[in-house]
Amino acid sequence: MGFDDVLLDGVDTIDAARWNVMITNLAAKSVGTHAHTEFNIMPNSDHWYIYKIDSTYYAKNMSTGSIDYSGSVFSTIFQNAVSAITYAGCIRLGTGTFDVTTGLTTGDKSIIIEGSGWGKGTPLTSNPGTVLKPSSTLATHILTFGTNAAITERAGIRDCAFQNHASNVTCLGATRLYNTVNSFVDHCYFKDFGVGDPTPMSVIKVDADYENAGFCNNIRFNHVVNSDVCVLLGTNANSCIVEGNYLYGNGSLQGIKCDGTGATTSSPYGCLISGNRIVNNLTGLLVTAGSNNSGRHTVVGNTFEGNTTQIEIVSGTGIGDCTFNGNIIGACTTKVTDGGNVKSRYTDNHNYVTDNWGVATSKAHNSTITHGLDGTPTAVFIVGTETCQSFAVTAIDSSTFTIGITKLSSEYVCIAGTTQTVYWRAWI
Repeated sequence: MGFDDVLLDGVDTIDAARWNVMITNLAAKSVGTHAHTEFNIMPNSDHWYIYKIDSTYYAKNMSTGSIDYSGSVFSTIFQNAVSAITYAGCIRLGTGTFDVTTGLTTGDKSIIIEGSGWGKGTPLTSNPGTVLKPSSTLATHILTFGTNAAITERAGIRDCAFQNHASNVTCLGATRLYNTVNSFVDHCYFKDFGVGDPTPMSVIKVDADYENAGFCNNIRFNHVVNSDVCVLLGTNANSCIVEGNYLYGNGSLQGIKCDGTGATTSSPYGCLISGNRIVNNLTGLLVTAGSNNSGRHTVVGNTFEGNTTQIEIVSGTGIGDCTFNGNIIGACTTKVTDGGNVKSRYTDNHNYVTDNWGVATSKAHNSTITHGLDGTPTAVFIVGTETCQSFAVTAIDSSTFTIGITKLSSEYVCIAGTTQTVYWRAWI
């Protein structure tokens, strides 16, 4: 069918001359002296496709269409493609299990890695999409973005699966964003990082050596199963987003750990932790620090369930001052432990009551009222219905508070007040 045969809505015909004029105008479209290139869709030499046939890996240069690298060691083929990228580029991985014998690194280049989906089945390698699997002796993270020599911007990985080797107890974890800015781990699947491991693995780790190097990284919509520390926000992991992830641990460590114990400049600070489901960990969310500030995180809309402790903020100078709002905090041994130097705020969380109020009828002097909070109140306010009487809270514990109602007798002696209705509010 030629241009003169093209129909619009089955009625109008556009002739070849009009098509040629339209295409010519669009291709030459410019602003000032700078021509647009929207219609040049040919990939450049910074785009690579790596795939596997039997036991051989191939790296295809998407500019020339040629197979520039091939061999039996995936780590070597991957690093060849990275080396060929000038600064910014994309590496697409085909389906299959990619065996990682040495840790993959992208240095300070802005490289996006895209897989071909997760696949399905148990293990994932039985019917894989793109699966990155470490050797039994790999002792680094499988994939590290960034370097200690410079800040890396706009790098990341999406749509891949990572499955640890059944006998690997030395791997440090799956992915690490190191001295990166505006980078991401998105829509990936992680399984079995930490099973039988004497040294904790961090499945997704974000950290930086110096300030202004680890901020605004996004950990979104990932699925972690049966692992040690699902997400580790380390030194200088500031203003990061951890959103919409399913973090199912192995019961031994943390779903999300904001860890500044090794900080030399700043601990994790000002992160948004939102919409995650955090299950089967020793601690759902742990905030800890050394000598530097760690906190002011906003924790909203998460579901904590099946963790031994749902939320823990350890004691320390300059730690805490977080905001917890609208989270579902399931029943467990300990819902919340807050030892922060600056107390955090807990509002409108399901199954963790930190602010309650009510009306208590027929209350006399020295009566008790059940406050219904998940902890001992830090403040209680009361007022009665009778005038010219005094109200006080004389005792508080984890379940009740005691009220004093007094008035002056005709001889101006303080005596028990009138039995009456009391309006109260208590909060932590």
